[in-house]
Amino acid sequence: GGGGTDAHANANGDWTTQTEDPHALFEALGTRVVQQLAREGDREAQWSLGFTLMNNADHREGEELGKLGDRGRSPMADQGQALMEAAAGQGHAYAMFALGGVHHAREENAQSVKWITRGAEAGLPMAMHSLGVYYDKGEPGVMAPDHAEAARWYERAANAGSGTAANNLSVLYFSGLGVSRSKRRGLRWVRKAADNGYHRACLSLAQWMYMDQPYAREAGHVSEEEEEEEEASFSA
Repeated sequence: GGGGTDAHANANGDWTTQTEDPHALFEALGTRVVQQLAREGDREAQWSLGFTLMNNADHREGEELGKLGDRGRSPMADQGQALMEAAAGQGHAYAMFALGGVHHAREENAQSVKWITRGAEAGLPMAMHSLGVYYDKGEPGVMAPDHAEAARWYERAANAGSGTAANNLSVLYFSGLGVSRSKRRGLRWVRKAADNGYHRACLSLAQWMYMDQPYAREAGHVSEEEEEEEEASFSA
C-alpha cells in the first residue's frame, strides 16, 4: 500500500522479519550476549530482555504479566517496560502489542489503546484484531464503540491471516453493525475464518451447510446485483 502508516512501518522494518518468541534469542545467543546487545540498542535484544524481565518480576510475586504490586510496577518490571518501549520505538511490532497488553492489565486504557494502535498500524495481525475489538466494544474513558472502524480493522486482520478477526467481521455483517447487513457476506467471512484456522468457524459453516442455505457452500464472490437482492430479502 502507499499510505503513510505503511511507509512508517517499512521505515522501521517489516514486522514479518521480527522475532515473536522473546525466548528465542536467549536460546540462540545466551543471556550475556543478549544483555550486551540490548545495551548497544539492538531492538530484538531489547524486546527479548524487556519481556523476560517483566515476566520474571511477575513470576516472583506469583502473578500474571502486568498484575504485580502497584498496577504491575516494580524496579524489575519498570526496567523491562523501558526496554520494550525502546524496542517499540525502533519499530518492533510485537513489543508494541505486548505493551498494549501490559497497560490493559493495569487498566491504563488510553496507553493500552495507544500501543495496540501502533502495532496495528505496523501491520501486526494480532494487533489489528485487538484494535478492531476495541472499536467494536468501546473502551471506558477512551472511545465509544465504532462498528464501522471495527469492521475496517477486522477486515485488514482477516486478510492478514487472523481467523478470529474474520469471524468477528462475519458477526458484524449478520447483525448489520457498521456495515450493510448481508447474510452472504457474513458467510463469506465465516469461510475465511475457517480457512484461517478458526475452528469454531468450521463448525458454524458445517451447520449452515446442513441447513442447506443456497450460498453456504460457495460463500464466494457474487455480483453487486445478487448482493443487493440478497440484502433486500434478508432485511424484509
